[in-house]
Amino acid sequence: MTETTFFPNLQADHLQKIDDKTSWMVLSKSLQSILCKSREDLLSNLENLRLRERDIKASDLFQKWGVFMSTSTERRQIVLDASYSGPGGEVSQHILKTDTLLVLEGLIVSAYILNAPFGYIYVPASEKALIQHLEGIVETLYAEGVIHRKKTQDKWSFDLNIHYGEAGFVGVGDRCVLRSMDTTSKEHALYGGVDCVIQAETAAILPQALKMGPEKFSKTGTHDSVGHKVLSFNGHVNRVGFVEVSFGVLL
Repeated sequence: MTETTFFPNLQADHLQKIDDKTSWMVLSKSLQSILCKSREDLLSNLENLRLRERDIKASDLFQKWGVFMSTSTERRQIVLDASYSGPGGEVSQHILKTDTLLVLEGLIVSAYILNAPFGYIYVPASEKALIQHLEGIVETLYAEGVIHRKKTQDKWSFDLNIHYGEAGFVGVGDRCVLRSMDTTSKEHALYGGVDCVIQAETAAILPQALKMGPEKFSKTGTHDSVGHKVLSFNGHVNRVGFVEVSFGVLL
């Protein structure tokens, strides 16, 4: 286990239990410490963080989002990919189950930075317990005033929904997830708008990295691959399960 831990509940074998108001107060306070900053400042911090997307392409998150930000502002939307599509799908599912609030905090922060008022959590329809878990949490996010569906003078709106999808696809990448949601969509044109996909693992790391700042965050991982990665081990190994490691560590 590494000294810095981004996934405190990684070794849990159950859905994250959230049954008191303290959890929502902590989440709300954590979000406020980030969302009080301008999108420009957060994007600048993101560029300096050099955080990479935890998917098969491992693209620089700032560069990936730069393409999105250059598009039309009409119906911007973000999709959290919690399918089993591609390498790391099992990891994303596990993180979403055990560190749910961290992932959702990252999704909300991402939506704010991208100025995307519409969000979707793509979950396999077969994951009934996870769907029920997420539905209850999203409902509470609105009830506790952590996020708001209607935009007011001092409140940013975020319409977050859960999409019941497929477990996996014949292919990998963002496009597979988006086409599964909307078969009529063209390249990055989900439901007639513009879209951006983020992985659960990336979402969980993002707000923590922003709070750490580039200097401290850069001390984790390597120069070209900053931060940590969660790996899944199965088969004939000494330790079966999920392990958080720093990029560059020898296994």
